[in-house]
Amino acid sequence: MTPSLSAMMAVALGGAIGCLTRYAVAVALTPTGSANFPFATLAVNLVGSLMIGVVARLVMNAGVAAEPWRLAVVVGFLGGLTTFSSFTWEIVALVQAGRLWIAGIYWAVSNLAGIALAFLGWAIAKPF
Repeated sequence: MTPSLSAMMAVALGGAIGCLTRYAVAVALTPTGSANFPFATLAVNLVGSLMIGVVARLVMNAGVAAEPWRLAVVVGFLGGLTTFSSFTWEIVALVQAGRLWIAGIYWAVSNLAGIALAFLGWAIAKPF
């Protein structure tokens, strides 16, 4: 299946906005010279987890007509916003720095809260 130009544009536009949002959050939440805890990555991953629960519910309820929105928001925006690769690298860096407790806490909060927030997003979108 070859994606249409409009589908690729929806993903590209959403991805660009997501990436720029990710960068803005990183700048806002990471004070100069501070690398004690990766708050920016945690924030975007948790917000992204909540948002994907909401959007998935809304798209499923809307049916096929919502496909361009799914591509733009889920694949593009949330794909550009959330940073699993950054998340994994930050855990590796924390472990390499001997900060095992911080790495463990970061891993646990990211995964457990992310899953819980995706369920919450799903529940929030139920009335729509």
